[in-house]
Amino acid sequence: MGFSCRRSGPIRVDTNPTPAYPPPIMKAGHTLLTALTRPLGAWMVIGCTMLLLGCEYVRPTMNAPLSHRDSASGYRSTTLPPSKTGSSDSPFIIASFSGGGARASALSDGVLQVLAQTPIIWEGHQKRLVDELNIINAVSDGSFTALSCALYGDHIFQDFETQFLRKDWESKLRCRIFPSPSNWLRLWSPYFGRAHIFAELLDEALFDGHTFGDLLARGQHPIINLHASDLASLSHIEFNQRRFNIICSDLSQLSLSVAAASTSTLPLLLSPISMKNYAGQCGFQPPARFLEERPTAWGRQRARELRSYLDAKNHPYIHPLNGGLSDNIGMRGVLETTALFGDLESTFQMLGAKNIPKLVYLMARAETAPDITQYRLNDIPGLIRES
Repeated sequence: MGFSCRRSGPIRVDTNPTPAYPPPIMKAGHTLLTALTRPLGAWMVIGCTMLLLGCEYVRPTMNAPLSHRDSASGYRSTTLPPSKTGSSDSPFIIASFSGGGARASALSDGVLQVLAQTPIIWEGHQKRLVDELNIINAVSDGSFTALSCALYGDHIFQDFETQFLRKDWESKLRCRIFPSPSNWLRLWSPYFGRAHIFAELLDEALFDGHTFGDLLARGQHPIINLHASDLASLSHIEFNQRRFNIICSDLSQLSLSVAAASTSTLPLLLSPISMKNYAGQCGFQPPARFLEERPTAWGRQRARELRSYLDAKNHPYIHPLNGGLSDNIGMRGVLETTALFGDLESTFQMLGAKNIPKLVYLMARAETAPDITQYRLNDIPGLIRES
């Protein structure tokens, strides 16, 4: 006989059947929940692992070390050749571009356009006033205009308005962050912040991967001194090789977008872009003016601030903030450097300029006068209520 699953004999019918447990609908629900939670748990494990890896590996080092200090190299005023546009040291024009949001960028762009449209005859040669611009000290949003001027020359007047001024950078930053899980991962790292993403946006729109080394290779005036504020002391930080020698860092390899973003960061809004202090690794010897007693209180304070960077063990990182926190008009560096060197003549000799018959300071200040009548309430101002 073959094996059969069919039951022989009468079929017994139970008039009070015991319900199966769990019920079929619960069993189906349990099966579905198990099917869903297993991949969910796997994704949670993968996500946690990625976050941990993000904390470990998303740690950018923005500034490169300097192998050997050389006073005749790097981005500074003394290493630029004579300007191809015929700029001389007479007159010697220094401009300061202040901070103040997009208003500051637009104002400084307008100032450059007016200088470019102003013809002059100097020492028998017809020039434009912008051709005699030797140095631009720039703070915060004035930095975008200054760097674009140094990088692109007259082309700034064709592209800067569309590439920068007319863009909603807050919206672009939000759109870069929120829809992008990869940026969520990077921002989870304590070493990576929104300012790094802002620097990437600036690079795409304005600077196209260019560095201070490219400005040096271009070999044209004006030279740009960007100014930021040190988070630790609110002393001002200058982006030129003369100052980067102190921390043994090679400014030529620093991206222009990173420098510009660093001068614009503010706590809570854009976290600072940290830079490493390599002091003691390039053979830099502090000059006598760092160590000797300076005749003025301002000079002594500046010497103390600069000496503090020589101790890389206790000052291993530098956190640049918005330059407007220490000087929003870009003139503090001029005054402090003069106090440090002792007099104006020594300061300009350090800059490589001699026998200046006419010195011009041009200040583009975007600050507006506050209207004190707006503040009439007795309530404590908050994030939403300001007056």
